[in-house]
Amino acid sequence: MAVTAIKEQQEDNMIITNIRSLIKKFGVSEAEVSRKTGIPQPTLHKILSGRTSDPRISTIKLIADYFDVPLDLLCSNSVILGNRHNPRPKLVPIISWHDCLDYQAAISSSEDFVITADHGNELIFALSSKPCMEPFFHKDTVLIVDPAKTPQDGDIVIVDYVGAGEAALRVLSIDGPSKLICSIRDNSISEALSDDIKVLGVVIRSMYSYR
Repeated sequence: MAVTAIKEQQEDNMIITNIRSLIKKFGVSEAEVSRKTGIPQPTLHKILSGRTSDPRISTIKLIADYFDVPLDLLCSNSVILGNRHNPRPKLVPIISWHDCLDYQAAISSSEDFVITADHGNELIFALSSKPCMEPFFHKDTVLIVDPAKTPQDGDIVIVDYVGAGEAALRVLSIDGPSKLICSIRDNSISEALSDDIKVLGVVIRSMYSYR
């Protein structure tokens, strides 16, 4: 067997080993990975069983994106070892814009999760973007929110307008003692932060899969 062919086979075996390890580590099933990535389950099973000798790179990238690991690291031991350059991914509950008004209760009962490398406090949660947030955020973008992070000038924040019934997405503007909450689509539309507007958390990452 040629050296190139041996090297390619070793990389394929490492990919399979790492994907299996990630599936086991996060307690997800092949069916769940298939559903979340859009990869047909028979195709995924063939890859994991080694019956697909040369899986498409586009398919492997979907799996890498799902587990939030760089594609190149999926071919190395770094994915399994989880070194400082590639922190161990974290399961983050996806909750609704209504439920995040009481996010501490909502995250404990969530049945939907996203995997991310962000490691803040245990109360980190995720929200799915709304159509009204386009083009700032594409449809089906997932927003990772850290409720313990101290908001800074220019941060995108999740806010609770008392009595509104669900949270909203805004940009925080701080100028000296003045704190304003601005629309993400038009920063000329703003209002002063008051007791009737509670900041629930800071958006620390947005995730969007082009597929």
